[in-house]
Amino acid sequence: MSGRTFVSYSRQDADFALRLGKDLRDAGVDLWIDQLDIPPGRPWDREVEDALKRCEVLIVILSADSVASENVMVYARHGRRFTRADLQAYFDAQPWYRPLYDPGSFPERLLTSVQAKNAAFILALQRVLRVQREPEDAADAIRKIR
Repeated sequence: MSGRTFVSYSRQDADFALRLGKDLRDAGVDLWIDQLDIPPGRPWDREVEDALKRCEVLIVILSADSVASENVMVYARHGRRFTRADLQAYFDAQPWYRPLYDPGSFPERLLTSVQAKNAAFILALQRVLRVQREPEDAADAIRKIR
């Protein structure tokens, strides 16, 4: 691979991402990963945005955690509350979060068309990942995806 390679991952997958990043660097890949490339004291979000703009290759580490994490963030940005106490506590501690909507009454129209498509894709992917853990439900999950 030539050029900058950006590694995207969920915090729950940080150990794996770091091992992968180090292995790829050892193999000669020109790689950017936040754990290795953001200097102390630098704003994380700005550094990530700048690295994404420069990258030519994007590696996305998909796991059940990463898929769930991205879907949750989309809804949190629009003020959705969560039924899981740990998620709600996490977002309540974020200065940008404004809880406006209960989970059952969240107006899906707030999502952009891209966010709505991503949410549908993520739900389908979550069903597939769930099937990998519960193979007896495979046929049912595949019917739901179609």
